[in-house]
Amino acid sequence: MIKKGIALGLILSLTGLLPISSQATNVSNQPQQVSQDITADKVKQWIREQGKEKEYYLRNLTFQLSNVDNDSELEVIATIEGGAHLGHFFIFDKQSAEQYKLVTEQPWRVADSGFDESVPDIGVKEPVAEIDGKVLYQTIVADGGSGLSSRTAYLWYLENGKFTVAWNGEIRLTSTFQNNNVVEIGTYDIDEDNLFYFSNSYKINTEDKKAQPEIKQTAAIFKFNGQTFKRSTLFLP
Repeated sequence: MIKKGIALGLILSLTGLLPISSQATNVSNQPQQVSQDITADKVKQWIREQGKEKEYYLRNLTFQLSNVDNDSELEVIATIEGGAHLGHFFIFDKQSAEQYKLVTEQPWRVADSGFDESVPDIGVKEPVAEIDGKVLYQTIVADGGSGLSSRTAYLWYLENGKFTVAWNGEIRLTSTFQNNNVVEIGTYDIDEDNLFYFSNSYKINTEDKKAQPEIKQTAAIFKFNGQTFKRSTLFLP
């Protein structure tokens, strides 16, 4: 395994050099306190009636009300956690006074963002950017398996009742395989309609005491095409 001091120092140094930063907008979307009219039991009922799965583990349900689209109504955003890397992410759009429609269900185990403790933390905070009238939000998703742990940033928006993932990229990955330990840190920045993605990785063989660590840096540019970010080949290989 990577020595704790080396791994911690690497992560701290890379994180300091490459903070996740995006061009924020003036759109205000602080999560709202849950309405008394919308209860956990109601949200569970909507998930059972409209969800894709036959059964859900609903004990760890969290939800909040936020306005994430281009109308004046608040959407209900909910998550449930299963095992270490299992979960679901839902958005319900208000149709009438008592009716909410499921507009997306994603197999996401939302990672704790560790921000505002006064509201349920399900990863939906201020928008990260607004492009062509589309307000982008970030959700960090935890994934992994045996010897692997990752965090992936998903940028998405809701427009006219349609949910779209505009881009996703790894922001942290650690893995151990065949005596090789790998740590990778990624970040992105949005400038107008371009998304710049950078990653630094560190790989070392734990059996070869004389081996030098492999350090790689990669970069890519993604251009917004009106719906999603597509990788550009004009500037970077």
